Amino acid sequence: MATKKCVILSKSATIGPMLQGYGYDTVVLSDSSTFVPILSNISADLVVIDDVEHGRSLLPAILALPQIPDKITIRDDIEDPTMDQKNIIHVKTQTTDTVWWEIIEQNNKLDEQSTEDVAVAKKDKILVVDDVVELADMYKIMFELKWYEVETASDGLEWITKAVAFQPKYILLDIMMPHMDGFALMKTFRENTSLDSVIIVNSNIEGPDMNNKIFSAWADYYIRKSDYSPTQIIYMIEQGMFAKKRSATNPS
Repeated sequence: MATKKCVILSKSATIGPMLQGYGYDTVVLSDSSTFVPILSNISADLVVIDDVEHGRSLLPAILALPQIPDKITIRDDIEDPTMDQKNIIHVKTQTTDTVWWEIIEQNNKLDEQSTEDVAVAKKDKILVVDDVVELADMYKIMFELKWYEVETASDGLEWITKAVAFQPKYILLDIMMPHMDGFALMKTFRENTSLDSVIIVNSNIEGPDMNNKIFSAWADYYIRKSDYSPTQIIYMIEQGMFAKKRSATNPS
């Protein structure tokens, strides 16, 4: 795990070593006039302001920095509603150093837990490709309600470009798009990218021996739009019905 960087404004000789004990790499400054200029050149995870006389006046400049620290904590007795921000920890002057650092550490643990919860909730990435923008947007909303990460594309060249950047696990692809050969584009995608996305063709395309034609273009699955509603397709993905690539995807 990378070391957390902490920049401290204080005349106390104990604050730096104490925060080092909590796993921070500390920079301790005692001159308030140089604090913000020096802080602007340091990517700090935590800022500690223990300067009752000058500390509060530094907050606007700190909050205006291009890269605001994850946490700013200040010790003084001023009541100020502007302190009610998620990244500011305010304690009173009678709060001991030990209790202060425990408060900081508890806040960090809560933030880490929140991040982990979101990471667990987020599911696979899905790219929805359809020239009917309203339909693609509808899929996007429905998938996002299930915690999938979703991008959309409305033409052939766009979906390949987006797939390379987004790296989806699934590509839900309507190959019936104007002025584009969806079959050739699928083969181009397979032959010229290293992505292992599962391509699910979702189309009402008609023609003789269509299944063979679609799979010969290196699609993994084929769903007729007229046979399955968006809700059913999302349920099928949720149940892992398209989780594995077809062994016959790469024809010789």
